[in-house]
Amino acid sequence: MAQQASKRKKKKAHIVVRILKTLLLVFMLCILAAVAFLFIKVFPDLQSIQQHAYETYQHMSEDDFRLVTDTEIFDKDDKQIGVISSGHHYVYVGSDDISPWLKKAYVAQEDRRFYNHHGVDWLAIARAGLSYVKHRRVTQGGSTITQQVIKNTYLTQERSLKRKFTEILLAPQLEKRFGKDKILEFYCNGNFYAHGCYGVEAASRYYFDKSAKDLDPWEAAVLVGISNRPATYEPVNHPKNSLRKRNEVLTNLYKQGDITAEELAEYKEKPLEIAPQTKVAAATENYQTSYAIYCTALQLMKTDGFKFKYTFKNKEEYDKYQAEYRELYADKSEKIRAGGYKIYTTIDSDIQAKLQKRLDETLDDRSNEKQENGKFALQGAGVVIDNDSSAVVAIVGGRGTDDAYNRGFLARRQPGSTIKPLIDYAPAFETGYFYPSYVIDDHEFDGGPKNSGNKYYGSVTLREALNRSLNTVAWQLLQKIGVKTGLSYLGKMEFSSLSWQDSTAAAVSIGGFTYGTRVVDMAKGFSTFANMGVYDDKTCLRSVVYDRTEQQVLPVSSRRTQVYTEGTAYMITDILKGTMDKSYGTGRGLDIDGQQAAGKTGTANDSKDTWFCGYTRYYTAAVWVGYDQPRPMPGIYGATVAGHIWKGIMTDIHKDLPEKDWEQPESVIKAYFKSSTGEQVDYDSGEKDLFNLNVDSAARSEYEKTYGTTEADPDANRDAGGDLNDDALVETSASEENVSLEETLESIETSAHVTAGTGVTGVDGGPGVTPQRSHESRRDSEETVASPRETTVRETAERRTRAETTAPETQVPTPTVNGPGGQLHTTPVETKGPGAGMDSPGSEGQVIPRPGVH
Repeated sequence: MAQQASKRKKKKAHIVVRILKTLLLVFMLCILAAVAFLFIKVFPDLQSIQQHAYETYQHMSEDDFRLVTDTEIFDKDDKQIGVISSGHHYVYVGSDDISPWLKKAYVAQEDRRFYNHHGVDWLAIARAGLSYVKHRRVTQGGSTITQQVIKNTYLTQERSLKRKFTEILLAPQLEKRFGKDKILEFYCNGNFYAHGCYGVEAASRYYFDKSAKDLDPWEAAVLVGISNRPATYEPVNHPKNSLRKRNEVLTNLYKQGDITAEELAEYKEKPLEIAPQTKVAAATENYQTSYAIYCTALQLMKTDGFKFKYTFKNKEEYDKYQAEYRELYADKSEKIRAGGYKIYTTIDSDIQAKLQKRLDETLDDRSNEKQENGKFALQGAGVVIDNDSSAVVAIVGGRGTDDAYNRGFLARRQPGSTIKPLIDYAPAFETGYFYPSYVIDDHEFDGGPKNSGNKYYGSVTLREALNRSLNTVAWQLLQKIGVKTGLSYLGKMEFSSLSWQDSTAAAVSIGGFTYGTRVVDMAKGFSTFANMGVYDDKTCLRSVVYDRTEQQVLPVSSRRTQVYTEGTAYMITDILKGTMDKSYGTGRGLDIDGQQAAGKTGTANDSKDTWFCGYTRYYTAAVWVGYDQPRPMPGIYGATVAGHIWKGIMTDIHKDLPEKDWEQPESVIKAYFKSSTGEQVDYDSGEKDLFNLNVDSAARSEYEKTYGTTEADPDANRDAGGDLNDDALVETSASEENVSLEETLESIETSAHVTAGTGVTGVDGGPGVTPQRSHESRRDSEETVASPRETTVRETAERRTRAETTAPETQVPTPTVNGPGGQLHTTPVETKGPGAGMDSPGSEGQVIPRPGVH
């Protein structure tokens, strides 16, 4: 027995040894793999890294660590168009004028082995290296205080191995030249502390009204916490976060042995006692500079690896994203405004001035009424994009140039019918089952939107329906392809104001969004049509340079996405030409002399929001007109004011440009179609239209999953109220779809109550971040769409000719922010009733409030 027990012990010991050997071997292999991976990634650039480090070291000077300049913005010709000052006087202070508690706190919090290493902490580097191998990107810095000083002074903010290796080469040299105490001095004078405070002296005076040399331990801990992430831990707006971070720093001081347990307990009991000083007036931002800063902040976020989202599955995902976005965006935005950057843009000052003049003169003729804050009540905004480069060349955010609130990218307003080509028609064309000549039945649906004046046209082609802007047709199309599918196309074009609630709301088909859309997003969307379905995420940036290093802070690159097929984009453009040259087009008379142009009008309920979005081969422009405090605008429509501003600026910027038209792609043919259905035929039917031979395979596949392919008319196989890509978002049975509209509204309204006025940080917003709502309601019903009636185009032609043109769109709440930190406003859910053509000049649709909406 004893012998057997001994054998078992030896066997177990042998197994343990084998496991240990295996683990050791795996560990060594991982180390070798990491070294090999780093070698492969870095070796090709090693010579340039060494050269850069050598040149930097040769030109090092103490003056490099002393100056922070204002942020400057330049136009396309490198002419300065704005200067952003932090508003605080930067003061460099020597080591003797910095509290020793601040230095101790920084060492305890940021670099505990600061006095033991020679500029590089190899243990921290090893951790960062293993993390890089695991995640295939830089997730941990591993940087010492010395390395951070080098990065902030000489290098870009890009997280890359090249930058990290440059830091490693320079850090020992910096310590040899200046020593530990001087490096801490540089560090304290170079950090950013929010509210425009660069350097510890400015921060000490702003937060505590005292010099940096007089900081107490608990005050020093506050400043150390702020510089870790200024937008999150600054105590003026985030006292709880700041207090929690301060106590964390104090705990690290105790762990390092700088304070006793009794002192730790005493200091943690100290109140925050912040006394922020009045900020010196900074340079006023204009429309160009505010947009440039916004775009730069987004680029810095991309460099940090932030993943932008535009569509959301549920509220939890949406809320989580919002919180992450706001925190990082606020940090980047404030750092840019604190100074030290040169931002080179694509803004064309000549086009900017012309757009501002057109908007001002047109609205001055309409109204000079002022709000309580002194701003004009009637407002407008416009964005112009150069289609060749896809860059924003002009952005006007309101009347005059003294208003810091840029409605061009901050305001979210209901887009009305301008959204129809983007979310309804083009996505439907992508399936291959819909095309310009496709015949659909325009009639009233229970629970669906109404046409203007209760006018319905029976069997109409999609071409005519879009030119007339018929609500019921747009609504049917989105029902057919699915709300989520339609929204996915907006997501591909980075529409930044979409909500998780929009993904189940049929009202988005005719412009009824939770929050609305931005002017710049609408311009980018229509420029995608102008560029044959290709979306380019370029903004207004050419390059961003950090003044100290005279190097690009980040690579300003763009990503191109084929959102719609060439054929779809061409067919939509061909239809939208009819907006201005068809007798029943909603924008008739707005075409540009000597140019081929396409566009779409949009008018929300009671004309509270009016739009015109259009394009040529050269430029795309989107214009919005409305009141900051949303209210009816009798006599104003998409074509009357916004349309005339659009025509004016487009006429101005196309002078002397030769006429250009879009080339018909090989994938599009012009063929005969059957008048009763619109489908292509191989005989002379007397009528021709465009058909796309190459459709999006994914879109077609998704459509066929729901509707099948056995009939020429896909309606024959429709499931009642079907929605593509439902996943877990919409799980409704046929009986559930019959819930009353009143119940639906009540349910959604109850879930939509949030606190107003907290959705925009500073004067900026961004992808996925939207103003929040106050007591909102929205329509969200999934109704069964009936199959088209068997009425031919010719049988109903006479009746359609007599009918009034154009149908308005259903609308949902319109939250807008009346300036930075301004008041939030909403409009109730409404559906247009009797009246003639909200999208038509000189006609007004009457509003019939939906049941249960107040």
